Parts: sequence; C-alpha cells; structure tokens
Amino acid sequence: MSHPAEWAHGGYHEIQGKRRRNTILTLDVLAEAADAGSLAGLANAHRQWIDEALSSELRQRDESWTKSLAVGSEEFVLKTKEILGAQGRGRGAVMAGDSFTLREPQEIYVDNSGPKNRAIAPDNGFVWDDYL
Repeated sequence: MSHPAEWAHGGYHEIQGKRRRNTILTLDVLAEAADAGSLAGLANAHRQWIDEALSSELRQRDESWTKSLAVGSEEFVLKTKEILGAQGRGRGAVMAGDSFTLREPQEIYVDNSGPKNRAIAPDNGFVWDDYL
C-alpha cells in the first residue's frame, strides 16, 4: 500500500494544507467535527491516523472508511449528521466494530426494475435506422 501523499486524488493534500485550488473539503467544518481545535490540529491528527493505519499489520481496505460519510464515536457521527442538515436525513449511525459509521441505507441501491417498469425495457426502444 502506498502512502496517501503519493495519491493524485483524495483529501490528503488538502487536509495537510498543500492544495491551493479546486478544494473538495470544507476544512473548518471538518476540523470542528473532528474536534481538532484548528486546521493545524486537524492536519496533525490526520497524519497520526494515517501513520497508525499504515503501521498496522492488517493493512486492508476497511469499508467503514470507503463507504461512509463519517466514522468514529456515536457522538461524532451524530454531530456530523446534524451538520449535514437535509443531506443527513435518511442516514443512520450504525455500529461497525468498535466505532460508528454514518452511511446511506443499502436499500437505496437495490434493483427496482421489475414487471411494473416494463415500459422502459430494452425491447420497447426503436432503432433509428429502421425509420430512415
């Protein structure tokens, strides 16, 4: 596994204060939600989290981090949900190992194209060349 500093995309450089344009994170909100105290405190905590994760013998992808909006204590996850406002509705704090995650319910991604949606089936389309 390479270090996130080597990745072209993601939030690592932005959190570390090295990205100057095309920002993707609202760092002051992230620092507040992480209870970091300041942007420098957030960058320091972030470096420590990365170092700890990379030094772990497991070094496997953890879906809690890649499929969630927030990971941490129940208080942190609920605070993040509150900060998200309308975007947090429908998302629940779910226990995942020794922490909580904030994610969308899985039902959102269930295939819902049964017989009642037959009108949008591929055989109901027209081939343009047949009409020219």
